Amino acid sequence: MTKLERVRQMYGVPAKIGGRVLVYSVWAKSDVFGTINGATTAGYLRVHVDGSPPNEELFFNPSDVHFLN
Repeated sequence: MTKLERVRQMYGVPAKIGGRVLVYSVWAKSDVFGTINGATTAGYLRVHVDGSPPNEELFFNPSDVHFLN
């Protein structure tokens, strides 16, 4: 079982690599769009936020993410 499969099973979310999400950024103090790149062993989603440097990923709890597709 991959990390992302484990996140889908634990949280019951439709997380998939390349999936688009909407998350609240405390730094931007607003909602931002991003793309799922994977998951961590701790059960967080690795998300690349639109407009951030190409190699930068932020980690979000799947229950705090709004899945768009």
